Amino acid sequence: MYKKIVFPIILVISVISMVIFTSGFIDSIIITTNNTNEPTEEFTKDETEEVSFSDDKDAMDILILGDSIGSGAGDEAGKDIGRRYAERLDENNDTNTINLSQSGSKSIGLVEMINEEGYDEIIKNSELIIISIGGNDLKEVLDSDALDLFVDYDNILSKYLNNLKSVISVLTEKNDTSQMILIGLYNPYGETLSQEKLDLLMNWNYETQRLVESYGQMVYIPTYDLFKYNLESYLSIDAFHPSASGYDAITKRLYNVINGIE
Repeated sequence: MYKKIVFPIILVISVISMVIFTSGFIDSIIITTNNTNEPTEEFTKDETEEVSFSDDKDAMDILILGDSIGSGAGDEAGKDIGRRYAERLDENNDTNTINLSQSGSKSIGLVEMINEEGYDEIIKNSELIIISIGGNDLKEVLDSDALDLFVDYDNILSKYLNNLKSVISVLTEKNDTSQMILIGLYNPYGETLSQEKLDLLMNWNYETQRLVESYGQMVYIPTYDLFKYNLESYLSIDAFHPSASGYDAITKRLYNVINGIE
């Protein structure tokens, strides 16, 4: 009888202990997960006050601004255009790179960001400024099937060009010696993009290049032709952003244009 009484008691205690242990284990997982997977915060004015280039006067200071392509989204190697450009320089050319690009950024967002005082010193000290912007502005039109597509396009293009003028104006006001680069847009949709929308993309690039080349400090880097015949290898797994090969192709052209090779 003693065994009949003790065994159920031991069984109950074991079950209770297991529940307590399991609950504690789950709680510890939740706590650990919350601590190690906090979302990366976007740059803010306060944070950028602590971001600056090194004091190495012999190093070339490179600043990257703009959207997800500026940040290197899709690059399997985890690099960006700035670091890839630095790798193409002679090994004796030291570089510092700061990337302030933000995924999803539109032209108006870039205008607002560079007008914040926290970015003044970074912009002022940059010797090369690489910009990727406009893709998210245009994507709104290319992804739409609205009947008033052309009306929307004209309005969006006009606002984008005005924003781009503001970006150039602010950057040149804060730094009138830096070389500035603007990366043109490619077609990630391939043959699925209608001819009508493809014409809008081509016109967007044309108007952008015309504006950029009216400024002595700026250079336009076309990418449409690079991706047109290499879409399968130049796009990442998300079928939108460049792959490592795509970024390398863009950077190679950037390097060649800056150095008078192309």
